[in-house]
Formats: sequence, structure tokens, C-alpha cells
Amino acid sequence: MLIGSSETNDNSNAKYVKDVTSETFMNEVIEESKSTPVIVDFWAPWCGPCKELGPNIEKAVNNANGKVILAKVNIDENQAIAAQLRVQSIPTVYAFVDGQPVDGFAGAQPESAINEFVKKVSDLNKSGPNLDEMIKTANSFFSEKNFSKAGDLFENIISIDPQKKEAVSGYIRSLISLKKFGAADEFINSLDEKMKEDNLIIDAIAALDLSLKADSASSKTNDLKIKIESNPNDMEARQELAVALYGSGEIEKALNCLLESISVNKDWNEEAARKQLLEFFSAIGQLDPIVVAARKRLSSILFK
Repeated sequence: MLIGSSETNDNSNAKYVKDVTSETFMNEVIEESKSTPVIVDFWAPWCGPCKELGPNIEKAVNNANGKVILAKVNIDENQAIAAQLRVQSIPTVYAFVDGQPVDGFAGAQPESAINEFVKKVSDLNKSGPNLDEMIKTANSFFSEKNFSKAGDLFENIISIDPQKKEAVSGYIRSLISLKKFGAADEFINSLDEKMKEDNLIIDAIAALDLSLKADSASSKTNDLKIKIESNPNDMEARQELAVALYGSGEIEKALNCLLESISVNKDWNEEAARKQLLEFFSAIGQLDPIVVAARKRLSSILFK
């Protein structure tokens, strides 16, 4: 499991840093390096230069976003592997690729030299993370309504490839689903204009606008239901109820409400119910099973 270094106190951002022992070295370094380059930092708690080098190399590795992994080896606790690799002084740093050491250095280094070293090693990773698989996993989390995990994974993908539109859209939708509207709006504002012109992003922005509108209307749900019960032909109340239901998270009920409105009077207010339904489709996602089922119902209502 990736964890933080033993020599630093703040490990919260150490996504690609792990502590390795003599027992785990074969799996965590030799075998791992056959798929992802691994940099090994031999250090000790009493070593002053190690405390200087450690945070800088961890930062550089984390900034490589998965193209390289840092393995930390405390030589006080793992003398066997240090002796086997003939570590004479610390800090000593080795880079492993395809199970073999390919580069390294000893002693403290300026941050610029460390960054250059990590970049050189990370460039040996020809494949890097499989972003399509990561997006597939993030979408699965989203479908399972695990919006927090989905958002974290989409955010990680964006850090690797900021132009991955599927991840940008997914991240916006995850923030919306978590009702973090301010964060979603701030993120959208940070996007360049070209990104905002993509259809996926346009739909995600529309989803935020719709959610803001629906969130403010969600408190009116009960009053609107009573209104419709007393007057089933109150099309305006039906329209408002659909938006309120959407804001309450009752997505399927919101779609059904609009489909019923279209059945009652599809031409009301220049087909306002159908237009609102199409907005919902875009906000939810055209391939969502709920949307696919609603589209079939819409077709049967319009063409019966």
C-alpha cells in the first residue's frame, strides 16, 4: 500500500511513496519496476542530509503523478538489503527499471537536480497510468452513487492529463452530486474557453445550472403535490414539481413527472415539459439507464 515516508511528518499528499523492507524489496521494487520505474531512497532517522533530500524527492515523485514510485528504505531497520546493494553512505538513491538498477546518486542534491533526476527516470515509463481504465473505474463509482470516490479518482486523472474531457466532466458531476456547487463553479471558471466548448463540458455546466435551480425549488415539493392533486391540469405546478423532485435527488420521479405532463398536454407552453425533460437527460447523462428508459417512454407518448 502506498504510504508516506517515515522521515516526514506530513504524509497526506504522498500518493506514490511507500516504505519498503528487506522482506518486501523483491516485490515492491524489483517486480514493481517491471511495470513502473521505482526510485529507492536509502535513509536513516539520524541522517541530516536525508532529512533535506527526503521531502524534495517525495515532492518530485508525487508531481510525476504515477509515472514513477518512490520506495523508502530505512537502513537501520533493513541492513541486509543495504549491504546487498553496497550502500556505503546515505542518502543513497537508486533508480530501478525492468528489475535492474539504471541510475542513481549519493549525498544531498539541490532541488533542481532532484527534479531533473526524477523526470529522467519517469520518462522511462512508456505507458504510464491507464487513464481509460481509471475513467471506467471512476464512472463505476459514480454509477454506484459513491460520488466522493468518483470525484477523487476523476481529480487524480485530471492531475495526470488536464485535457481528459471525460474526467473533467465527471469531476464536475461528482461535485454537483455531493452538492459542492461552489467548488464546481470555481472549477468550471478555471477551465480554458476551448474546454468549455466541448459538448461533455457544456452538458456538465448545464447540470450545475439545473442543480442550482432545482436545489432552491426542492423545499416546495409537498406544496406542489397538493396543488396538482387539487388540479391535475395545473401544468405550471407539474413543471415546478419536476424541478423540485430533481433537486431533492428523486431523479426518476422527476422524469416521470414530466412524462405525465407530456401525456396530459404535450403542447403546453411551447412544449416546455419536453424541453425540460431533454435538459434533465443532458444533465444526468444520455447513456444512464434511467434516461434510456425515459426516452423510450417519451417516444411512445409522442408517437402513439
